[in-house]
Amino acid sequence: MRKSFILSGILGVGIVIASGFGVASSSGYAYATGSPSDGGTCNGCHSGGSTTPVSSITASPAFGGSGNNLTYVPGTTYTISVKQTATGYPDYGFDIEIMNSNSASATTDAGTMTALSTTNCKNNGTGPTNVTHKARIATGTAATIKWVAPASGTAYLYAAVLGVNANGSTSGDKVTNVAYVLTPAASNPVPVAAFTSSSSSSCTGQSITLTDNSTNTPTSWAWTMANGTPSSSTSQNPSVSYSSAGTYTVTLVATNSGGSSTPVSHVITVNAPPTVTAPSMTMCSSQSSITLSASGASTYSWSTGGTNATCVVSPTSTTTYSVWGTTSGCRSTAVPVSVVVSNCTGIANYSIANQINIFPNPASDILNINLGLLSGTKTVELYDVSGRLVAQKNTEGDAMQLNLADVSKGTYFVKVLNDKNVVAVKMIIVSK
Repeated sequence: MRKSFILSGILGVGIVIASGFGVASSSGYAYATGSPSDGGTCNGCHSGGSTTPVSSITASPAFGGSGNNLTYVPGTTYTISVKQTATGYPDYGFDIEIMNSNSASATTDAGTMTALSTTNCKNNGTGPTNVTHKARIATGTAATIKWVAPASGTAYLYAAVLGVNANGSTSGDKVTNVAYVLTPAASNPVPVAAFTSSSSSSCTGQSITLTDNSTNTPTSWAWTMANGTPSSSTSQNPSVSYSSAGTYTVTLVATNSGGSSTPVSHVITVNAPPTVTAPSMTMCSSQSSITLSASGASTYSWSTGGTNATCVVSPTSTTTYSVWGTTSGCRSTAVPVSVVVSNCTGIANYSIANQINIFPNPASDILNINLGLLSGTKTVELYDVSGRLVAQKNTEGDAMQLNLADVSKGTYFVKVLNDKNVVAVKMIIVSK
């Protein structure tokens, strides 16, 4: 019965109406999806098109699965959208049916299907129900259908999408067919893994909290955090830290009784705190202030409250200050900066403890330093009144000379260190 209806409906009366489809609105015909029980499609009348229609059949909520093997949630109401987008055809028509069998004798619907966008589509035919175009549909415009999925069983969706060229005849048109097998989704859908991190850019040693946002009720979690501490975890919301700067990948797989999710990964960038250098200084008690300086970071913070690379201090006795540096949001540990306040008096040639002699004073080109009985490595440093290191020289011997050729005229301080201990500080005058 059904096949004879198809032949008479499509190949008989359908020829007359379809011949005008390119120039005026024409109703679509049921049982032309190309399913095994239909026996044919619209290409019985429409053919010759050089471009294959681009059909799009989507569902909201989305079907699960992939390719032509999809899954549905039993009892769910879906909105199915049919669309043709190939630019070679200004209009299109379609026929769609969803059956509970793919046999040649199938006549029973899988679930319930009803036309939604009734301006361009309609229910057409029963046993099974078909939804077809009601009038020609402009390319790019969607026709929508409501489908209430069955409580169980496999459903077979067949559709034919017909691109028409509006030339006044059926020549130059073309049909494309699609078919999907829809099976019930597991009663407990597989999780979709998702997570966030407390920071996508962190610092070495800093703890990063990972928060699970997976859907479909996972019951277990497998985290992979290569080169991190820890390197893996089964907690829902673990924390991780990294000891070295670099780029690291964190991956999550979420699992429940329905199966395991596809892995999802995020990249975390870890920066190292800067290495800050800030030399200790020596000043005379007669100085009102001295400038401390730090380097190696983008920004700085001093224990005095200063926020520049340099910091002016006015200690009245030996004092230790602290400075921190920050780069890329990572802060260094505190760097101690000591200022030794010394009683620097006199400008005559002098003799200091352990027979240290510094002459001449004033000096012009060469400054002589006799180091007397000091043993080990001796270091002589020359500072200007702002605390800037001007010259430095080491020796294992008993004497040395500082070349003052490049030293400007002014007042300076000579600091003598023995194995890093300050043993003498004296003010000298450089005259040119």
